[in-house]
Amino acid sequence: MFATFVLLSLALLFAPVSADFARPCASHIPASWTGAVRSATLADCAFSTESQTTGAVAWATYAAEDAAMGLRRGPAEIRAAQETAYARAGYKLLWYPTEAKQMGSFVVTTGRWERHVPNPEGGDGRVLHGRYVTMWQLQKDGSYRWVWDGGEQDDAAK
Repeated sequence: MFATFVLLSLALLFAPVSADFARPCASHIPASWTGAVRSATLADCAFSTESQTTGAVAWATYAAEDAAMGLRRGPAEIRAAQETAYARAGYKLLWYPTEAKQMGSFVVTTGRWERHVPNPEGGDGRVLHGRYVTMWQLQKDGSYRWVWDGGEQDDAAK
């Protein structure tokens, strides 16, 4: 009985997060977010949406020339690092912003992510959840490109 209670509690705990990913990313952006914040969060959502069809290519497309992600620097290195994950059948990474703040030519977005990791031996894979932070910078052409990206899994601190 206790095991059933725990499983149901966990299902209820994670269900709302997963359900949010069924909505288009841009639907999470409040109308009150205007100007640079709106532009950067729309870029964040375009990046998220495009990554569903182009995978690692989207990571390079939206990265600034001096982008950093972990030890990787620049669009080519970042794309190469992401290609391994996206090459696995069934791999998916979804995200949407929940907060954004402008600081000069930068906008920092943070939000929720959901990663579907396939089981290499077949069968059910894992679905992980967490929070991300991305720093966007206004480019000379008026677009926003990300210059730093990172995040953590929900249970990372445990």
